[in-house]
Amino acid sequence: MVARQDSMPRDSERGYPVGHVSLADEERRIEEFLATLAHELRNPLSCLRTAMDLVEALLPDEPRARELKGMIRRQLNHLFRLVEDLSDASSILEGRVVLKTERLDLRQVLFDAVEVVAPLMTERQHLLASRMPESPLYLKGDGMRLTQLVVNLLNNAAKFTPVGGRIEIGLDAQDEHAVIVVRDNGIGIDPVLLPRLFDRLVQARPSGAAGMGLGLPLVRQIAELHGGSVAARSDGIGKGSEFVVRLPLRDSPKARLRASH
Repeated sequence: MVARQDSMPRDSERGYPVGHVSLADEERRIEEFLATLAHELRNPLSCLRTAMDLVEALLPDEPRARELKGMIRRQLNHLFRLVEDLSDASSILEGRVVLKTERLDLRQVLFDAVEVVAPLMTERQHLLASRMPESPLYLKGDGMRLTQLVVNLLNNAAKFTPVGGRIEIGLDAQDEHAVIVVRDNGIGIDPVLLPRLFDRLVQARPSGAAGMGLGLPLVRQIAELHGGSVAARSDGIGKGSEFVVRLPLRDSPKARLRASH
């Protein structure tokens, strides 16, 4: 009888085939994720606690109190964005999302997204230029999710563009596809990171910038749910970046997850 030989090389210490992800490795990844989450949530919560202590010691109509209340509002908004990104990422990647599709004009989606990010653009003194077709550009999709896609791209551009920078958003129809382009003159993207840019928890930003690396993976997932795609390009560090979303102009989104009509 010929003895069976395992052709796969094994890790000498653990006995796992090389390339196998052990339970310990998976647990470590989860721990790293939770540590990242805790770190990102701790800073805004700490700011809120300190601000609230100071507000309670000041008169409500004093300028300093108004300033602190404004800070609380900004930090709360930031916290909500983090939690929503985390929740949405889990739902989408685990297949628990139900798309609510309707015939919609993509121009309205972009208008709604710009309205959402307007306070951030104003705070960072960004010039936001938009280019829209004169005629409606219809497709069948989930308006809320598509707005979220555009908001995430604009937030990403704002975070990586210095104060006073320029951000552009455009919408066109090309070869039976709607094409959304978000371009900025910000810090750019390291070419090494481009292939992994849409992976979860990848940070293409300075270590001090806010975020958990979930915004761009959500963009990709939402685009793919609608049968589309997203791509990024940059000429390198300091040379800005461009994100291009292509969505098919057809009646139904890609049936990757369950959709309700």
